[in-house]
Amino acid sequence: MTVTIELWVLYTVLSLLFGVGIGFYLGRSLNPSVRRIKQLEVELEKNRDLLADYHERVNRHFARTSEYFDAFTKEYKSLYQHLTDGCVDLCGERAPRLSLEVPAQRISTPIRPLPPSPPGEDNLPKPGE
Repeated sequence: MTVTIELWVLYTVLSLLFGVGIGFYLGRSLNPSVRRIKQLEVELEKNRDLLADYHERVNRHFARTSEYFDAFTKEYKSLYQHLTDGCVDLCGERAPRLSLEVPAQRISTPIRPLPPSPPGEDNLPKPGE
């Protein structure tokens, strides 16, 4: 059985390609920096999830706080009305005129909730906005 030069070249090229492929695969899989990159990507995704959860908790907290202030305001208004009625009832004509009306210039604009921000960004106002 004789081996021709073309067959030797073919075997050499195939062996070289096989060796390069195995070397590339081993270099990529055994390289510590590749493993570190994968570890950091997992850690980054975990931290993004934690931040999104934190944002959701903050939003729920302030929504609930808003509900408490709304209830507090209604109760305060009711108490003020009770005191005003008692003052008129007990003091008669000598009672000072009390009102629940607030001048328009003292009413601030309502606070609107912030939309959720994309991962990696915040939605806080920039200085000067």
